[in-house]
Amino acid sequence: MSNYQDGYTRWHDRTKGSNNGFIYSSYSKYLAPHTIDQQKIRECYELCLRKLSPLKVDRSPHDPYPPISKDEIIGMVSLGLLSRDVLVASHWNICNLEYTPKKLTFRSFYKAAKILYKVRDEHRNYFWENEIKDAYPLAFYLPPENQYYVNKMDGTRPTIIQTIFFYINTVISLTKGDKSAKMLMWLQLSDMDHWLLRFTKQKKYVETYFEVGHPFRKGN
Repeated sequence: MSNYQDGYTRWHDRTKGSNNGFIYSSYSKYLAPHTIDQQKIRECYELCLRKLSPLKVDRSPHDPYPPISKDEIIGMVSLGLLSRDVLVASHWNICNLEYTPKKLTFRSFYKAAKILYKVRDEHRNYFWENEIKDAYPLAFYLPPENQYYVNKMDGTRPTIIQTIFFYINTVISLTKGDKSAKMLMWLQLSDMDHWLLRFTKQKKYVETYFEVGHPFRKGN
């Protein structure tokens, strides 16, 4: 096992570990095949899972902070740990803090958007560190482009809105996105065996994201 892996065989971007073990482990399917123990990965996921309805799942066992991210949710879906039905039942809201998800409405969207705009110059953790729960409906909402991916992985036909957002986001991610956005998009396109995969630059993305000496670069 590599020193970039933890006791559950989850992969990380550095030897000291990270808060993104599930998404990095999903990358390993293509960059370091057969290096994770699926049983241990599932054990880790079950320790992170505090509740299914509504969904309350953490990045790491027994530690809800920092709050879960869309990248980690995508990683869990990619690894076959988290199902579409669970996300739909939680109204596509992935918040793992003290909050009961509700369907995103125009009113809640507008209210949350105003708050997030107002605190845009604060640290990105400001809204949850100060428990500004009116921002949670939007801040923890899994975007439509990611819903498209989740639906595809489930064999469910995406909605028109999800499809439009997916294609727009793909173009933006592949042309102007940062290194994290490019890696995340590459993974989703790879998992779906999507025709847009031909426009990605796997080698460049991996070498830009992972440090010299990381095993992912060798398998790239």
